[in-house]
Amino acid sequence: MKNMSLTVKSLKEIWNNEFLPNIRTEFRKEIDNMKASISELNNKVENIRLEIRMELDPLKKKLEDIENSQKFISNQYDTVTNTVQVVKKQISETENHIQYVENQTKMAQDRN
Repeated sequence: MKNMSLTVKSLKEIWNNEFLPNIRTEFRKEIDNMKASISELNNKVENIRLEIRMELDPLKKKLEDIENSQKFISNQYDTVTNTVQVVKKQISETENHIQYVENQTKMAQDRN
């Protein structure tokens, strides 16, 4: 019967010839599994990103439309405000002119 004692040399041989290749194989399998999982997750994230993008694009367009409408309304408001100021000024000037004419008429009547 052969001597079955474990020596440092035999342990190194068993490690290098059996354990190490098995460990490397297992690590490679795990790394490949992790790579596949990461790739799958990346694909899912990209799909979710595209879905979000598809939902956000119409919202972005609506927001731009709202902003354009707000600018239009703001410009119209400014125009109306300016027009009201001009009309108020004209009314005031007309009232002053009417008052002047009434005073002139009264003075002319008082002289007669």
